[in-house]
Amino acid sequence: MPESDFHVGEPVLCYFGTGIYDAKVMAVHPAINDEPTQYQIHYTGWKKSWDERVPVTRLLRRDEDGLQIKAQVDQELSVSARREGAKRKGGGDEGDKP
Repeated sequence: MPESDFHVGEPVLCYFGTGIYDAKVMAVHPAINDEPTQYQIHYTGWKKSWDERVPVTRLLRRDEDGLQIKAQVDQELSVSARREGAKRKGGGDEGDKP
């Protein structure tokens, strides 16, 4: 996907850690020398202190395909969280406990 496909004001999905969150492009910082284009994003519903510059590799369009990827990631995180909860309640090996 060409980096110029995202524009200011566009709602997007952004990878953060292991999750994908709703966000909005607030500014586009063009490529300079060897640095790729960066996008200043604001995570929807979060304080501005969470705003950050991200490369295009962390962004997805907020369309049917992007929302499907987000749903898959959300489901995988939910399954993983349930497994971790079971381990903490005594379902795991002794070596797994802190």
